Amino acid sequence: MVGRPEPFVAIRADITQRKEAEDALRQSQKLGSLGVLAGGTAHAFNNLLTTTLGNANLDSMHLPRESPALPYLGQIEHLDGCRSFLRMHDINPTVPVVITSGYSEEDVVADFLGRGFRA
Repeated sequence: MVGRPEPFVAIRADITQRKEAEDALRQSQKLGSLGVLAGGTAHAFNNLLTTTLGNANLDSMHLPRESPALPYLGQIEHLDGCRSFLRMHDINPTVPVVITSGYSEEDVVADFLGRGFRA
């Protein structure tokens, strides 16, 4: 009817907790996706590293001791220590792998692979 107020019912609910839970779930899903991506990348890298290490090992076994290639193959075989370090971190995640500011990438790589390593 015109001019006469219609009756209505209003319901008010605080949805703050629901929104926070949805945000937390969304963040968790993002982190899960990142973990899957990182795992796939690590797997692909490990496959390449295994092939490279195997070839370097075979080459070093078949080259004469005076071969100028042996020091370079030794540097490649040093990468197996990197893989061991990464496995150790999987077993004991308390081992820090955080790169802090103040160090250049070259310093971190040199410390990790050894100062004598040259790409």
